[in-house]
Amino acid sequence: MNIVLAVEAISCFQCTANDPGCDILTEDNTTSKYYLPCPADTLFCRKITQTILVYDKTIIARTCGWLTENPKINKCFKYNTAHKLESVCQCYVDGCNSAFSIVQKFSILFAMSLALILSFIR
Repeated sequence: MNIVLAVEAISCFQCTANDPGCDILTEDNTTSKYYLPCPADTLFCRKITQTILVYDKTIIARTCGWLTENPKINKCFKYNTAHKLESVCQCYVDGCNSAFSIVQKFSILFAMSLALILSFIR
């Protein structure tokens, strides 16, 4: 008896700063030409933001990801040098590597929760 398991790959935004509109993608923009299914062995979506300091230029790349140090954890890693600032974020749901970063979402959620709590204390 043969058993075949169907596994659906994650879909991520796949583009670079050179692609028109790549810098303004939102998670719900699933009709974008950059929103594509990843290969079956993909584990997560990735967003890489690099700022080249000498040119004051920011480069963004949105891709599918395979290698990770901390599986299943939404996380951003920073790799900064004297010449560049780099942030690499990984996330595990379809379209999560949009222009609105994971860190921004958590910051906004925290601020809204804090405001709600403070409104009840008064």
